[in-house]
Amino acid sequence: MKRQHDNTTLQQHVKKQHIKKLTFFILLLVFGGNVWAQKNVIHLRYTVNVKADGWGILGSIETEEPQREEPNLDKPDAGTIFKTQIDKLGKNATEAYGEQIRDYYVGGDFIRLDRNTNKMSEDEFVLITPSAKKMTTYYMSYDDKPTYTEAQLVSGFTDSTLVFEVDTFLRDKKNILGYSCYKIEIIQGRKNADNELITEKKYEMYVTDELPLSANVVTGMWQLPLDVCALEIKESTPDNSTTFIHTQATEIKKKQKNDLLELPKKYKNAKMKSYF
Repeated sequence: MKRQHDNTTLQQHVKKQHIKKLTFFILLLVFGGNVWAQKNVIHLRYTVNVKADGWGILGSIETEEPQREEPNLDKPDAGTIFKTQIDKLGKNATEAYGEQIRDYYVGGDFIRLDRNTNKMSEDEFVLITPSAKKMTTYYMSYDDKPTYTEAQLVSGFTDSTLVFEVDTFLRDKKNILGYSCYKIEIIQGRKNADNELITEKKYEMYVTDELPLSANVVTGMWQLPLDVCALEIKESTPDNSTTFIHTQATEIKKKQKNDLLELPKKYKNAKMKSYF
């Protein structure tokens, strides 16, 4: 009887240990799965610079032909002085804009935008909902109250004169931050009374299909659906192609924590900004 009792006790002990191990394994799967699930956000950083050219800013300038004079080796000629001044104008214009930094945190249906310029407040929190084409900006008002504004990123008004022409160059490739990108060009313009296309903007992009951030978000061009991620963008106008906005991805990080998209506690009860 004693031996049978000992065997029963041993079996019960082994069974308990097995249950404990099984429970631990299940908990590990559940919580471990949650830990991985909380790291689905992708972070993309862009720098935005304006490249200004003095000649382009001034446009076509006609000057009178200078009178012929004996060269003065101790004094630079008028042409050299003029060129120096134009180059300086372009440099000053470029520096005046300064470098902008844009951080996009992409996860599911939301995108968080952090920016180093044009902030509503130092601790602003911007959420973009691409499917609704809406941007919500949370910030602290001048009287230190949590506030938010909502903006539609595309107008409900349909402009029938607006036209886009898209060309894809699959053989024009560039490796950007480890991603193989190909080139697309987009001409944005309008049709005149004679049905001729008048170009307003030109976008030259190197894009990849491997990342979830739509080029619409970065360019702000919501009228044209773009199911690609642009890692380099050059935006110019036909009147001045040598002065352009250059947007370049400089950093990409995957598996970032989902709480990067969580609204900060101080904005939970924010009031919508009223203009009335």
